[in-house]
Amino acid sequence: MKKLTSRRFWLTILVHLGSAYLVSKGQPEAAAALSGLAQGSYNIGQSMEDAAAAKAQAFIDRAIEGLAE
Repeated sequence: MKKLTSRRFWLTILVHLGSAYLVSKGQPEAAAALSGLAQGSYNIGQSMEDAAAAKAQAFIDRAIEGLAE
């Protein structure tokens, strides 16, 4: 649900819609480039966010294990 409320997600959707408009105007190369850049940017940003969340979760798990010993 968090991803559906992210600004990055909605900007990516808007760029894909803009790409569809470019295709309808006969510019498929520009549309493909724009869409590819937007999706790549989204994927990189989401990977960074997921990695940070995993690192935080690993820290919490180690702390809980330390308390259990």
